[in-house]
Amino acid sequence: MKKNEILSRIFFPERCPLCGKTLKINEEFCLCCGSDEVRLSDSCCESCGKEKEMCSCDTPYTTPLSHITGVFSYDGIIRNKLIFFKFGGRKSLYRYFGDCLAERVATAYAERDFDTVTFVPSSEERLKERGYNPSRLIAERAAKKLFLPCEELLLKSKDTEKQHTLKAKARMTNIKGSVSPKGNIDLKGKTVLLCDDIKTTGATLRECEEVLLKLGADEVFCATVAITSNLNFFDLDKEDKNK
Repeated sequence: MKKNEILSRIFFPERCPLCGKTLKINEEFCLCCGSDEVRLSDSCCESCGKEKEMCSCDTPYTTPLSHITGVFSYDGIIRNKLIFFKFGGRKSLYRYFGDCLAERVATAYAERDFDTVTFVPSSEERLKERGYNPSRLIAERAAKKLFLPCEELLLKSKDTEKQHTLKAKARMTNIKGSVSPKGNIDLKGKTVLLCDDIKTTGATLRECEEVLLKLGADEVFCATVAITSNLNFFDLDKEDKNK
């Protein structure tokens, strides 16, 4: 934190966006709101990332991946934190999320030797709206902690409807054909770590994974900060299910 930012926080302390309590200089959330997070276990399904008893690989609402791991269940406090990070201007949270993701990758993929790290791309429209790509910030931070290079390998080649506004079924087709390589890239023989903030149906990650494999990557391993639980996952299409 820069000197002027520190002075600003001293004389004009910020408040926790979740409960309103006054924050200390280096805090983004108060101690209570910063500790009530549900972490995923080490024995989650490798294809959907959920706890094995909640595996959704056999449903029409998910896209199984080659490899996927996540840090948190997208519920409660962590859901609110990610919303503030992505839509509430709390850009500095990338450090926390990136550190958590790096720790998870080091454990879940301990036997893997990655050649590079990349991230799910954001469209020009989204970048203008937000000012940054959340997935990129998280990936760059995680790569730094893992002593790996982070490269922009993918581009959002066409605008699509915002995934978080769509039901699960629509997400599966909305993203199709919207991701392309950034220039002439040769990934032959390389193992790639693909990072994102939230995994819901897996459609976006799968689209990126397919492009990376076409570029010659031997394997693509996905890692996300949060993975939706069955409850909020299936609620995405509750209207369709009730028809």
